[in-house]
Amino acid sequence: MEGRKDETPRPVVTFFQPRSSQELVLFSLFAGHDAAVRKFLPKSHVSNVIIRDNTSVQRLQEIKLRHLDNSQRKNVSYYEQVKKKFVHDQQNKMNRWKKQYNRYQRMLEEIDQRAIQGAISNNAVLTAQKSSVHEQRSILKKK
Repeated sequence: MEGRKDETPRPVVTFFQPRSSQELVLFSLFAGHDAAVRKFLPKSHVSNVIIRDNTSVQRLQEIKLRHLDNSQRKNVSYYEQVKKKFVHDQQNKMNRWKKQYNRYQRMLEEIDQRAIQGAISNNAVLTAQKSSVHEQRSILKKK
């Protein structure tokens, strides 16, 4: 068995010669037309994969942006609806308070008028009683 280990060939490491230098191109998601991009990429399957991946990423971003716009629009309309409902409820509350205030104000005014009339009539009765008492005293003094 030891002999077999020696007979197996050892792996050979080879280094390939570097390719000719290519211009580095910044490739962004929003780079121009596909044809312009293909011109700079090497002629291989990788370039097609990169281009397809780029378009799919752009499509995903457009979908996400559309979704964000829709959700933002929904939030704005929901906010406006809630704000409108709140203002409407506050106006109803103020109107109800005004009606109650007016009703109680009328009741208090009626009570005040009755009290004033009662005081006037009581005052008249008292003055009449005082005058009758004075008359009786004067009659008694004369007798």
